Amino acid sequence: MGVRPWSLLHEPLGWILLFGVAPVTILMAWIFCWMVSLKLRERLRDRFPRRRKAAVATEGKLLCFEVHSNGVRLCRAGLSDGGGVHVIASCLQRSGEDSFVGFSVTGLDSRTGEHVHWVSPRALSVGDELVIRVVESDHADDPIVSPRLDPKMDLVNRITEENRHEEVDWGPAAGREGL
Repeated sequence: MGVRPWSLLHEPLGWILLFGVAPVTILMAWIFCWMVSLKLRERLRDRFPRRRKAAVATEGKLLCFEVHSNGVRLCRAGLSDGGGVHVIASCLQRSGEDSFVGFSVTGLDSRTGEHVHWVSPRALSVGDELVIRVVESDHADDPIVSPRLDPKMDLVNRITEENRHEEVDWGPAAGREGL
């Protein structure tokens, strides 16, 4: 009966025998470059936060927080179509140590799951004035998107010599450990 060409695809070198060396090599090089570009894009996204388009009201007005510190307008923070904006003021006092007073303006875009911020944590001093005004506006300032953190890598990065334990002998295998 003769060899059917598609039966070669099941052989280890079938693709090369059927199509030749050059097309398969080009395809493999393209796949490799695509995978490297995805990895590079992921690293750049983590290293350099990007600015997001400002929220714009589609119907009516957009509710925003307008934040001023000592008379200077810092931002107009707002998200359209779902999400939360948070202005957090913190006062941390510990006995025998320096105290910290500060604030930040952050948010979470519930559509994309991205954490955004308008004002990074900033220190306040005694006598500073922080004004938070709720306003309706046609648009908000551009937020900065925080890099996404991989929860598994976060756990691995927190392993230190102090919290590492020795290997535990759990006994003989029972046969279902991989499930």
